[in-house]
Amino acid sequence: MRRRAPALGLALLCAALAAPALAAPVRVGLHAGSSIPNLHAGDNNPISTGWSSRVAFAFGLFAEYDVSSSFAIQPEINYAPQGGQRNGAQPVTFDASALGLPPGTPLYASYDNTADIDYLEIPVLAKYWIGSARQLYADFGPYVGFLLTAKNVSKGTSQLYYDQALTQPVENPPGTPLPPVDFGATTDVKSELRSYNWGIQGGVGYGHSLGAGRIELDLRGGYGLMNVQKDTAANGKNNTGSLVVSLGYAVPVR
Repeated sequence: MRRRAPALGLALLCAALAAPALAAPVRVGLHAGSSIPNLHAGDNNPISTGWSSRVAFAFGLFAEYDVSSSFAIQPEINYAPQGGQRNGAQPVTFDASALGLPPGTPLYASYDNTADIDYLEIPVLAKYWIGSARQLYADFGPYVGFLLTAKNVSKGTSQLYYDQALTQPVENPPGTPLPPVDFGATTDVKSELRSYNWGIQGGVGYGHSLGAGRIELDLRGGYGLMNVQKDTAANGKNNTGSLVVSLGYAVPVR
């Protein structure tokens, strides 16, 4: 079922783009705003837990095809940042054998880490206008996302510990803790993630005529329905999620 999701999303997009053949008003526009993405853990793996929201910039293009006076289809193409941040005590992902420890030894440290994951997302939304004034609306629909970039950006220095509570420092020789480690690095992790994602989006908004077109303030949430990691045994399970506040402007083309 999951492997069919991208094909389903593209099929819905193609169906929506075929709407201009109908004798109905069509508007096209762009929107931009702030995205607040997060990574939702699907297991208890220390690598996939403990993430919180970050803030990023999102933007995209959209078209709106009226089906009736109260219902429209709205396909979009969006640059959609995902990911999250985790600051403080967390797992260390480099190989412990480099320190002369048995391979696979769990290690922890206190530093800042940001998962910066960017997608090209294609949602196809059903848009319902509330009331005859066509100002308030609600929208909902599926999306498919294609991975553009993925990197971990870390910073800070810390000693290494055997436990997440940071009470058991790594010592070599015994009684002498290892010197602090500099965690400042940007690591490309795109190869560790699936090349696509899919899920659902929905929200509410307010629109008002302005000049030749229409301006809209939109509040929307989204949730990915598949784990983004390829190797869930090693890297845990995370689903993407975000809240986006955007301002858009559309003009009629027919």
